[in-house]
Amino acid sequence: MYNYNYMKNTIKKVKVLSLTAVFALSASFMFLPFSVRAATVDSSNPTIAITSPVEDAVVSGMSSIVVNTADAYSSCVVTLFGSNYDVSPLQTDHSGGNLFICGTDMTTIYQSQHGTNLSRVASYLIPASYTGVDKVEFYFDGMLFGTDMTAPYSFDWNTAIFADGIHALAARAYDQAGNTSTFSMVNITIDNTPVVSPVITSIALTPTTSSIYVGNTVQLTAVALDQYGNALATQPTFDWMSNLTGIATVNATGLVTGVSTGSAIITVTDDVSNISKTAVVNVTNTPPPAITGSIKVEMEHGKAEIHIKVNGMEDEFKMNASTKEEIIAAIASRTGLTSAQILQIAQFDMHNEQGDEHENENGNEHEDEHEDEHEDEHHENHERQNHEDNNHHENSDD
Repeated sequence: MYNYNYMKNTIKKVKVLSLTAVFALSASFMFLPFSVRAATVDSSNPTIAITSPVEDAVVSGMSSIVVNTADAYSSCVVTLFGSNYDVSPLQTDHSGGNLFICGTDMTTIYQSQHGTNLSRVASYLIPASYTGVDKVEFYFDGMLFGTDMTAPYSFDWNTAIFADGIHALAARAYDQAGNTSTFSMVNITIDNTPVVSPVITSIALTPTTSSIYVGNTVQLTAVALDQYGNALATQPTFDWMSNLTGIATVNATGLVTGVSTGSAIITVTDDVSNISKTAVVNVTNTPPPAITGSIKVEMEHGKAEIHIKVNGMEDEFKMNASTKEEIIAAIASRTGLTSAQILQIAQFDMHNEQGDEHENENGNEHEDEHEDEHEDEHHENHERQNHEDNNHHENSDD
């Protein structure tokens, strides 16, 4: 590694030596192609930029500060006797012609002119291992909290030891000549709020109380909720059970069917967490009241819009359906009416453009057939009239 103090002391010594005294040090340096003066001192500041985290980043847990650094003092490296040297400062200080060619091994040329003595030449040469930047300091809210002296420069830190909120990170670089960069700064937000995954804590069951007649059905719907009261994105599988199957039964999707008069408790349970919710279904054998009101179904392109006004109850919903039976089943599950009751008052407007076109096509075919039949009948009548006329003419001749 480049020794700055050694270089500094050497420069001081070289400054006080006269040109005559230098050549008197050794006969082997009589053809030394360097001007006898101090080597150029690095006076340029390094540069630095924080590349991670970026401005306004949110960090948590273990994090890293990563920087890019650069220093201008390194551009011409040559090899002499197996060692690499940066001779950038000597490019304009050469007194005997440009001996050095960047990126080449100059040992043979140098040795042919000066032998193998490098004791004094070395004081002018900067080892190529000199990278310019010597270290990088890292600051948190203006406080020094880390140093890295090895490239590539970075600093790992635990955000949990600092308070959550907005903070300033900064870094600055030093080169081996003692020059310092300006600060590179970013503002970041520390957020170590514990992340809690949503888990099922309750079940919403609707309706919780319902009444149906023997033979009728009611659809119960269960939704698993997390600790924040939100529906889980992925719903679990539910198990359904009736405490009195002689009064009401329930299938795997929560559809309850009345069997005999009485009350049954329907329980739904999440099969993983075993969280449960119950609903009461009352089954009555009382003759259903007369059905008053209307049910209107408008269906077009496989989509049905249903409007219900029955016995003071009003409801509207939409569904994708391909058959009238599917629509009737959906209405029954929401109203408790039987299929027969629904058909008594339901009005179905089934719009289907393809069907209309087909009907029109059939209508045209029937019309064409009718016209053909009429034309054939007309032709037959015409032939018959001609035959009668011929017979009458023959009789007249006789």
